[in-house]
Amino acid sequence: MMHITLKPPRVAYSERNPARVDAKPSERSMFVVIGRTSCSYAIKNNPCRFCAFWDKSPKIEGIAFEDALAKVGVAKGGRIELVGSGSIFDEEQIPLTQLCAMLKLVGRTDAHSVLVESRPEYITAEKIKLARRFLGSKTLEIAIGLETANDSLRFMLNKGFSIWDFHNAVSTIVDAGAIPVAYLLAGIPTMSDYETQCDILESAFTLSLLQKKLGISIRLAIQTFFTSLSLSSLAYLVPEFVAQLAIDVVQKTGMEVFVAPSSEGLTTHPLNSARAQFDLFNATQDILYLIRIKGSK
Repeated sequence: MMHITLKPPRVAYSERNPARVDAKPSERSMFVVIGRTSCSYAIKNNPCRFCAFWDKSPKIEGIAFEDALAKVGVAKGGRIELVGSGSIFDEEQIPLTQLCAMLKLVGRTDAHSVLVESRPEYITAEKIKLARRFLGSKTLEIAIGLETANDSLRFMLNKGFSIWDFHNAVSTIVDAGAIPVAYLLAGIPTMSDYETQCDILESAFTLSLLQKKLGISIRLAIQTFFTSLSLSSLAYLVPEFVAQLAIDVVQKTGMEVFVAPSSEGLTTHPLNSARAQFDLFNATQDILYLIRIKGSK
């Protein structure tokens, strides 16, 4: 009988930087994995508007997942993040055999927790149970690109799911013993700085109420728009502005916030000039580092 070796997907980009894990300063190791196809939702419904990652057919060869793990390393007690141009739980993009092989390798590391990105429709109790079986005692986090709690804005972005779809996915995640993470997008093109500030706060309040209702914790990740498009309407998207957004969310909701400092190798990130301070905030949740960013202007 022929033995079939299961190989995990290859990695297009990886990096390691400070993060807060299990309420303690630590590090995250992020891996952008290459799927068999690109985002299934985008193929069938057109990509989310302004998506920075859309490509009909992934062309990057990348490196073996094992080599990426060895190159970047994983902090003991840190977090591994598995992301891609779509959903890690989408079997058309990441076949089940590849997912299992990847999770098996991740399960052998010294990481405390593992995060995977997915759209709501691919999040099922069965997938979570499978992932947890390979991860053992590691905490599983599942991140959803909510972007905004405003359904009208999400419709404009062609995200293809409602706030209620998000609520249902969060319930599935929690019931299956995993932790939900919500991505919020700061700096949606066509929005002013005031509109962006209002939307981020409204979205954070909505998620704060949801976590209180469910008796859980939802971690927030504030993503900034970072494609190579030159959009003068986003000239306000500077470190000082994003620092104030994070301060407002932490002070007004008490939620844990991660300010995403990476453009995942695509282009120069608008927060690069203050990355050291954002990294320290991400690892500690101490807003003094954000205040220093504002004071450095």
